[in-house]
Amino acid sequence: PEDDTPPWEERATPPELPQEAPTPSAAPASTDLWPRLVAAVHERKQMIGSRMMPGTLLSLEKGQALVGFPEADSFTVEYLSKPANREVVEAAFGAITGGAVAVRFETRAGLQPGEVTLPEPEPEADPMEAFQNDPLIRKALELFQAEIQIQP
Repeated sequence: PEDDTPPWEERATPPELPQEAPTPSAAPASTDLWPRLVAAVHERKQMIGSRMMPGTLLSLEKGQALVGFPEADSFTVEYLSKPANREVVEAAFGAITGGAVAVRFETRAGLQPGEVTLPEPEPEADPMEAFQNDPLIRKALELFQAEIQIQP
């Protein structure tokens, strides 16, 4: 009888109606979303992020995203459509929109390359400068009336 079924088994049965992927709540406007997405993917995987730069977010509805590329970028579409690469993009979409997003890539005739520019990375701090500016080091130098000499 169904009444004797433990609660965990009841939840494990698939629903009778197909479920749609959750629609991201309060998803940013697509003009703002695409550059943020490309930057987020580039942080995780530079090669994938670089390949996404000429793309354009064509639609984002009901947990489905369609990304278009000019016809000349068919190799890029093939590359990004590989499951491992697509998963990186989908994970970034999810992190930004707050919901699961399935991504599909395609080429379109007449589509111009997107113009995404990534922010310049912060220059790495000079470790010697950080060392010299450390409060404990400055106090020791003052206490011992010493100075740091840098040899080439």
